[in-house]
Amino acid sequence: MSGRWVEVEPGRQRFVRDREYVEPARSDLPIPYVVSDIPAYVSPLGDGVIDGRYARREHFKRTNTREVDPGEWKVASEKFQSERAEKQAIADAWKAGKDIKRGTA
Repeated sequence: MSGRWVEVEPGRQRFVRDREYVEPARSDLPIPYVVSDIPAYVSPLGDGVIDGRYARREHFKRTNTREVDPGEWKVASEKFQSERAEKQAIADAWKAGKDIKRGTA
């Protein structure tokens, strides 16, 4: 008979056969969360390589710039979606064999 001794509670063990043994679940205890540094990239303004969070903050200060907020991209996204819908309508009309005129489908 093969098996192993398993701790049931602190200080108390019991023998469990291999076929009955269930691997314990991972602990839900918190562990340290380390945020890695950002990878190096070339500045879009052409003034060198930015190689970390500190360098990025300093670059923003030095060039009087800031990170673009995702909400600022909404206008461009809406324009892209309308152009995409128009192109899709033209493609659908072409597949259906209709006469295609730009702007109407």
